[in-house]
Amino acid sequence: LVKQANSQKSSRQKAEMMNINQHQQTKQDIKKSGERFLSFMEQTDEGFFLFETDTPIPVSLAVEEQIRLLYTAKVVECNHAQARMYGFADAKELIGKTLAELHGGTNIPKNIEFLRSCIENGYRINGATSSELDRNGNTRWFSNNIIGVVENNELVRVWGTQTDITERKQTAEALERSEFKFRALYENAPIPYHSLDNEGCFLDINPAWLRLLGYKREEIIGCNYADLLHPDWKARFKK
Repeated sequence: LVKQANSQKSSRQKAEMMNINQHQQTKQDIKKSGERFLSFMEQTDEGFFLFETDTPIPVSLAVEEQIRLLYTAKVVECNHAQARMYGFADAKELIGKTLAELHGGTNIPKNIEFLRSCIENGYRINGATSSELDRNGNTRWFSNNIIGVVENNELVRVWGTQTDITERKQTAEALERSEFKFRALYENAPIPYHSLDNEGCFLDINPAWLRLLGYKREEIIGCNYADLLHPDWKARFKK
């Protein structure tokens, strides 16, 4: 009996030691996984962030009220890439900033719609654009991927990634302004202008052209230029 009891005790001790070793191994694996993730966060050019509010936000609240509370959320974690997007040298400088501070206030329509879309899509959104301010008050444009964590019907935190698209946005706006100026010049020019496709069909005409020849726009767009020429010139144009 004594030998049996000692054997059982030894088996329990071995089992306990195995459980302890497994527990320690699991902790080490989790630690290594966390370290790998942190290393990735610090080496990527993409911004990572985590926002939290002082108290969880009930998902049953009206969307407008949820937006108001989301603007009080603070950055509790981020990587250096995220901080640099706002002109900070270190992630620690961004910690504690509220969403309202980064959005340049709580009344910018595009940003309100950005948050509304996130809420209405179940606190998940991909590729959404936000307009924000860096530490010097300069407007920056970001593309955001966001995942809200909901527990017990309350939004407890918001994870996300962010890419700076300011240069792309500025280029697009400059191109739009250039196209607007060209269109204004084209439409108001005293000289007749038209544009044709590869087949010689009219794509566009300006008012001076219509006034000179007495046509209406809908009569010309899509027609072939050769149809307006004297018969002697049609063959030459087609060549």
